[in-house]
Amino acid sequence: MHGYNHTSLDDVLRESGVGKGNFYYYFKSKEDLGYAILDHIIGSFLERTLEPCFSDPEGQALAQIPLLPRSPPRGAARAQTA
Repeated sequence: MHGYNHTSLDDVLRESGVGKGNFYYYFKSKEDLGYAILDHIIGSFLERTLEPCFSDPEGQALAQIPLLPRSPPRGAARAQTA
């Protein structure tokens, strides 16, 4: 693996078995392919993770995200008890 900047379009096409004509039918450039991949990954993340979290319109938005810590931030508890 060479990373995005060190991988040529020819490398991608060779590994995927896709011809240049087919590639350019769907994408203008390697950059367009990269954006399409990012769109797909982000869309899948939103669909699987965030959309179910916000299924309760009456609930508090941040409380519906299971990845966020449930305890108050450091220093917040001390400030409230003082």
